[in-house]
Amino acid sequence: MIQIFLIKDITTTLFLREHRATRMYFLLELGGKTLEDYFYQKVLERHGNLNTSSKKMEHLLLTNILKGAAQALQQFHRHGIHFDVKENNFLVALDENQSEPNPDFESNETILCKLIDFNFSVISERRHFVHTEQMLAGIKAPELLNNLRPPTDKADVWSFGLMAFRLFHKEYYLRMTYEDLMNNILHPYIENSNYNGYLDQLIKACIREDPVDRPTMNDVVNFLNGEIGRL
Repeated sequence: MIQIFLIKDITTTLFLREHRATRMYFLLELGGKTLEDYFYQKVLERHGNLNTSSKKMEHLLLTNILKGAAQALQQFHRHGIHFDVKENNFLVALDENQSEPNPDFESNETILCKLIDFNFSVISERRHFVHTEQMLAGIKAPELLNNLRPPTDKADVWSFGLMAFRLFHKEYYLRMTYEDLMNNILHPYIENSNYNGYLDQLIKACIREDPVDRPTMNDVVNFLNGEIGRL
């Protein structure tokens, strides 16, 4: 008789025991589209053109997606630091019928996401031994450039803010140097008071240069859920 034991974690481990032989299999949950692909697909389905889409509609949809992504990263921060937070490393969760969620553009319902790709990740106890040389400059927090102090999960908060900035303002610069990114894109954006909406407040808080001044992912989740008014 085959005995099946399921352990639900980041992956699901399935043990099959038959005739005193033990085999171990790793089952990965089937994921949906990446956060980026899902966002742009839903915008296109609604408007047919990214250039003519409603900013209000994009704002609502992206906010609901970011809620799910923030919750996934918040949960991971209980165990470690991801170090590779970007839109392609979140998958939109499928429902029990393996269908992707159909967003209501008038609601504030969270669109659940799953965090993937843990190649750069470290658990909390090993955060003093991190090598970030291979990380893209376009998502690397400033405190990681010189490695003068042990990294914290605020590095992921920086990358989360940049991810939201890229999606909301359609800016793409993953291969840009840190100096060009700050001087040509981020500093002008931060200093422009016209960018003061809800998501801009979130983004600007996440990309504060001093990690001490950035919110935690707990703060980000609470802000997106309307439980706190400012970051």
